[in-house]
Amino acid sequence: GKLSSLLAHYASDDADLISAAGFSGHTTGNEGFGCPEPRVPGDWLWPKDTSYNPDGWAWYHMHSARFRERLEKQGSLRSSSGEHVQRFSKQFLDELHEWSSNDAAAWSEMAMPTVCLAVPRLRCRTLDRATVGHPFAYNGRISESEWAGIL
Repeated sequence: GKLSSLLAHYASDDADLISAAGFSGHTTGNEGFGCPEPRVPGDWLWPKDTSYNPDGWAWYHMHSARFRERLEKQGSLRSSSGEHVQRFSKQFLDELHEWSSNDAAAWSEMAMPTVCLAVPRLRCRTLDRATVGHPFAYNGRISESEWAGIL
């Protein structure tokens, strides 16, 4: 569809973050965002009671110490969402600025939904299925003839 139709669809939506749903295998969390499990322990050592999880998320521990501390203080969990299409409100951008200015930063596909869900005054949601085409993936590919049909 047309970009103007996409923008019109969300024009009156007051969500602070609109993003893709969690990744397959992660979509067990709140608001349609993923709740990933780690692939390896945070210190990358192999305690005898921990094992490698091949289905886990490789980026689970990719955050600053201050990011982790804020999550623990608030009792919030890490979340994930596709990062290739997202809409942010000014209020959410201000919140992200505050976190990052205080050394609380994380991997992008974790940071956005995690911060949004961790801050009670922010509203987060996933993209409506009606506005998501196929393929909808960071590495999605279509043929030249498919592209001509889209135009």
